[in-house]
Amino acid sequence: MTSALANEQDEAVYWASKASDAHRNVLDVVQASAGKWQAGITAFLGAYATVGFVVGPTTLASLPSLTAKVITVVVLGVAGAFGLCAVVFAYLAANGFPTVEVDEPLTGRQMADLALNGARTARCRLRVAMVAAGIGGLFAVAGSFAILAFSLLASSPAPSAVLVTPSAAYCGTLQTTNGATSVLLANGTQIPAKGGTITIVTSCGGS
Repeated sequence: MTSALANEQDEAVYWASKASDAHRNVLDVVQASAGKWQAGITAFLGAYATVGFVVGPTTLASLPSLTAKVITVVVLGVAGAFGLCAVVFAYLAANGFPTVEVDEPLTGRQMADLALNGARTARCRLRVAMVAAGIGGLFAVAGSFAILAFSLLASSPAPSAVLVTPSAAYCGTLQTTNGATSVLLANGTQIPAKGGTITIVTSCGGS
């Protein structure tokens, strides 16, 4: 009986000590957690910016229309803005603003209140950072899907081709209708390719 009571007292003392430590270190704990989030969000934003600057111009240039380019830029821009907000709020949660008390020395009670209020503020900022990071990530994924969708929906232009027949040579747009191949000239004339030789070219130039 005495042993069981002693164990219960030891447990109570142990957890009371843990609770006291948690209360005293609450600001440090929140700021440490925010620091980890800050590192992760910064790494994500750095990768996002690197890929954007390296791949972005080429990818945007390949999109089929101005509307597709504007939508993609806006979506990815919003993703970047939310990512930047997430980094800023995570930094503020991890570090806060330095304060200097010059009027009079702080008492223990005042210091405890400052630490507790700082922990609440840091937690609030961390929540904002997490929400902003989530929204930014969603917009980044949406932008990637928009690029993929616009690329898949864009119809590839018909290639230009030179058709050489026994009587003449023609340059126009290569077409295949119902299994029959022909070359469509700039003036709207359609020349059947049967019996001729077709060569794919980059363009017909000024002809």
